[in-house]
Amino acid sequence: MKRVYTIIATILISLQSFSQSQTDRIATFRSEVMPHYTTYFKSADLNSSGQLILYASDSFKTLTPGEKRNLMDNIVKSWQWSLVIVSLEAKNELWSWNNDTSKSIQLDSWDMNAASMIKPEVNTLSKTAQHPWFVYLGGLGQYNSSKYLTVAFNSRIGFYLLRDRVDFAWTMSFGGAGYDTATINTYLNYGVMSKVYFPIKKARISPNVGASLEQSVYYVDDTSTNSTTASAIAGISWFIGRGSFDLEFKISKEFTTMIGYTFYPSSKRKK
Repeated sequence: MKRVYTIIATILISLQSFSQSQTDRIATFRSEVMPHYTTYFKSADLNSSGQLILYASDSFKTLTPGEKRNLMDNIVKSWQWSLVIVSLEAKNELWSWNNDTSKSIQLDSWDMNAASMIKPEVNTLSKTAQHPWFVYLGGLGQYNSSKYLTVAFNSRIGFYLLRDRVDFAWTMSFGGAGYDTATINTYLNYGVMSKVYFPIKKARISPNVGASLEQSVYYVDDTSTNSTTASAIAGISWFIGRGSFDLEFKISKEFTTMIGYTFYPSSKRKK
């Protein structure tokens, strides 16, 4: 218990010393500094946070920016124990000392009347607005010199994790492939995909990179085989109307190019 009493006593003595120190400082400031600036300041006081408050007179309003800065250079240099608040009616200025330039610096200004009259406008976005959904529909057709035909229908539905920056989607595609002189084998792909966008609003385009993980089911004659494929993705979107025209490249064991159009549910979507 003696240790507890000792700690409490030490705290009380420290607080009393601090209070006396603050009292001495403001008394010295009032007697030695304020008499030189009675034209511009009516009185000086400390607020509950220990900051110096100077109550300005109407003459303070007539000062040019340069004259005010020179005046505050002397005032703030004389009081470097805390920030300095200049109060004139409802208007306030917050000043401090810049050690790098050895000059005073105005940190902020505010009008109490304006603050009480103007209520900040708060726009609350719905969950759909914060994480808008999208639908992608596209097709793929390829026919090479070896008479190998590939036809596919691609779809993607998802939403933005970070608005206009990161998305997540479920993917599905189906189609067929084979030589035109033989039976066309069909397949079904489904999986997940995520992309990061780098929008350039002035050009209304958005390059992107990402990755996907797909499960593929191939049907050959009466049998089916399964495989899992991870792919890297790179592309670009060009915003037109209520959606975007998309060009996408998928890189894995094979290189695939896809072209499509993404529709957005809201016509007010900003690009």
